[in-house]
Amino acid sequence: MSGMRGQVIVLPGVKAPDAPGAVKLQLSSADVVASSMASLHRVMSPKSLVSLTNGGVAGYCRVSGEALIQKGSVPSVLRLVKVGSKPALGLSYNLGLAGLAFQPGSASKSYTQVAVVSVADPTDRVNFLFTFTDDTAISSTLRYDITTASPSQKVFVCYGSSNNPPHAEVARPAGTWAVVIVDYDDESRKVSIAVNQVDSFVENLKSVNHPVVDTSYFEVGYHASANGLRDAKVGDVYIFNESLRLNVAGMAQLGQLVAALKAEYGIA
Repeated sequence: MSGMRGQVIVLPGVKAPDAPGAVKLQLSSADVVASSMASLHRVMSPKSLVSLTNGGVAGYCRVSGEALIQKGSVPSVLRLVKVGSKPALGLSYNLGLAGLAFQPGSASKSYTQVAVVSVADPTDRVNFLFTFTDDTAISSTLRYDITTASPSQKVFVCYGSSNNPPHAEVARPAGTWAVVIVDYDDESRKVSIAVNQVDSFVENLKSVNHPVVDTSYFEVGYHASANGLRDAKVGDVYIFNESLRLNVAGMAQLGQLVAALKAEYGIA
């Protein structure tokens, strides 16, 4: 706009890059790809988090600039770790009740979520991504589980709205890291999931919609019970406020993002 050149604009709650406690602007190839996508909504990146003196972590969403919120009865168990050479979010106590949430109002009815996760072969359920309203879980966006079939299978599972079936699941591949893509369209209630690629999704239809209200929020981990991150770790998380599977251009960009993340995390 004319007349704005040279002025300083101060946004409440948003810190300048060089200010104490501000987001560390370390841009990867994946960040560059994601930033070019119009529906990029929220980002959690361990490389921009800091460890707190008495335990726990602090940081900001790299899209909105808003502070991330530690949730749960023991948030001090949240910690930064290294998996290989990559920073990651994890827990210092496997059964700790803690998660790292975006601000209230961050949840969207439809979404595509791209998360880089590491599962150290746990024997129990791991909840990676959830939607909450207040402290009530309303959507299990991404979890790891072990099926009761014989022989049992280790799978990534996604639900479009509630914690109950129907759901979509895909086998966990071998390797330290995996890029998991979860897509949900609230109009059709189609939920779908893929790992390390975007050419083929496993999908299902939900019987109810995603019950998001104005104060609902997305959370990394799960602070409501011990079925949180356990000994699993989370790398970069990118959230888009639409179903990218609904348009060709979105899918092309999503493919570029997944390819960049695979290169960054050393995924074959």
